[in-house]
Amino acid sequence: MLFRSRGIGDLRPLGAVLLSAAVAAAAIVVATAVLTRPSASGPLSITSVSFIPDAPSADQTIVVRAFVTGSARLPSVYLLYAASFGANRAESTAMLAAGPDSFERLIGPFPDGTEVWFVVAAATFDEGPVVSNETVFVVGKVVRGGASNLTIGSVVRSPVDPVSFDTVAVTATVTSTVNVSGVSLSVFSIGRSTNVASSEFMLNVGGSGYIDTIPPPSGSGPEIVVMYRVSAVDATGNTAVSRAYSYRVPLPIEVP
Repeated sequence: MLFRSRGIGDLRPLGAVLLSAAVAAAAIVVATAVLTRPSASGPLSITSVSFIPDAPSADQTIVVRAFVTGSARLPSVYLLYAASFGANRAESTAMLAAGPDSFERLIGPFPDGTEVWFVVAAATFDEGPVVSNETVFVVGKVVRGGASNLTIGSVVRSPVDPVSFDTVAVTATVTSTVNVSGVSLSVFSIGRSTNVASSEFMLNVGGSGYIDTIPPPSGSGPEIVVMYRVSAVDATGNTAVSRAYSYRVPLPIEVP
């Protein structure tokens, strides 16, 4: 806002000046209320995560809802998801306030045969990140446990306990009685200021071995939480997924 000096002709009555001051003070109170939650107490926490419909079809949009409590400051809440098989994509997207402590986001529709893996993350400038338990849903039908015996064996990362400048190599062993069509690594990188979701095909290094890398994390806060899992599909359409793995990367302390 630009201000200019006033001459005698610009002077207003004292009552008008006081009224303007009162309006400005009220505006500051309202703005503060938007950024804080005076009734909140305790540590920042994601108390529940749900989605509807619980069995989505290919033409339906999915509503993901999370309840976030604790911090008196209004948190940033993000949904991170990775879609596999019918669709192959990943996204990190801000959730919108939908009521007291409630946040929502719409995703989809997804093609039939898609499996979606997601988490919700919340943080303020001095708390978090906190991360929900993982959730998985399928759209239509996903073939699992077929006659081809598609299996994801060992999943190994190196280094096991990375530091902030490390690139992490993830290797997986994938076997099937038919040709393996594709193996993907889905990754969530979660911090206070930066949340990234990615999914890309792993490189076959011969036989049943596959490899991909996770780059060094970026962002602010005391640490970055990294979550990942491997998914695979073979020539018969049979699918397999690993469990979700995670690690935490401490970030360097910034000295003023």
